[in-house]
Amino acid sequence: MALVEKALLWSAGILLAVAVVALVGLCLYLLLRYLWSRTPGRPGHRQAASPFAWLRRLELFLAGLRARLAGLRCARDGYRALLSWARRSGLRPDMAHTPAEVGARLQQRFPRLRAEIGSIVEAFNQEVYRETALPAERMAEVRTAWRRVRSARQWPARLKILWRGE
Repeated sequence: MALVEKALLWSAGILLAVAVVALVGLCLYLLLRYLWSRTPGRPGHRQAASPFAWLRRLELFLAGLRARLAGLRCARDGYRALLSWARRSGLRPDMAHTPAEVGARLQQRFPRLRAEIGSIVEAFNQEVYRETALPAERMAEVRTAWRRVRSARQWPARLKILWRGE
């Protein structure tokens, strides 16, 4: 009897291990398939290959890195970062929409970030359309709002939107 129990226990353990390995393998396969997929371009349009294309990519990477390390210097940087965050979250803000419309759409998709998104958009509108420089304490609020928006706590909501493809 003890031998049968031991055999069943080992069989269940092996079956569980195989299931976990299969699940991890499936997740890796789906992740790699997604990461290596290409978006369809315009039919018949091919970009000319340049021998210096890698140099341009490196330049863009370094410019983005420099901008991230410098932080938000003005509300315009905050709004630009918010647009980039929205694109990476699976939302494609239409450039024809006003910042208020883009902000409202983001607030609808991310209700827990309503105040932070509103703060960034309002600061952008004040700086750009009223043509006034923001005081230091207002910029500190924008930086705090941006820190909350890009927090890892928001990843589940972002992944949910990416998964649904909204």
